[in-house]
Amino acid sequence: MTKRPTSLEYLLIFLIPILGMALGVGTTFLFGISQTDYSNLVVNLFLLMSGVLLLRFFQFSNEDVGLGVIPSRMKMHTLLSLGVFILYMLFYIFAIRISILKPFSAATLWGLLTYVVVVLAEELYFRGILYAFIQKRFSERAALIVSSVFFELFHAQQG
Repeated sequence: MTKRPTSLEYLLIFLIPILGMALGVGTTFLFGISQTDYSNLVVNLFLLMSGVLLLRFFQFSNEDVGLGVIPSRMKMHTLLSLGVFILYMLFYIFAIRISILKPFSAATLWGLLTYVVVVLAEELYFRGILYAFIQKRFSERAALIVSSVFFELFHAQQG
């Protein structure tokens, strides 16, 4: 029998990431970088830190959040991940930056770093923590629906 979440657990799983991002936004304003290339990076670093806090609080295992890798396949997983990452970076540098005729600069490097942090933070929270939280307490179907809806709501402002 699965353990139903308490009201406090619900509050923590949804509120901690929001508070983390709010602290990130507050930090960018405090240090006067809210309109710079670094602001998105700072906000998403705070989201990532809130995800790590939730991992520790709820004591999720690597398998719970999708990080369990079969040791015999580790080399293949690593090579595939690096290959996809390199292709994405090449696409970003050549297709996007060159097509809008912007030179490669420090802003480009901050942008690339931001993309990496955003992907890590969002995947950890939506497909790791939130999915595992709902799946352990309800079902895989409920976890898929809830994490997908919250992922969509999180990105709704982007159009």
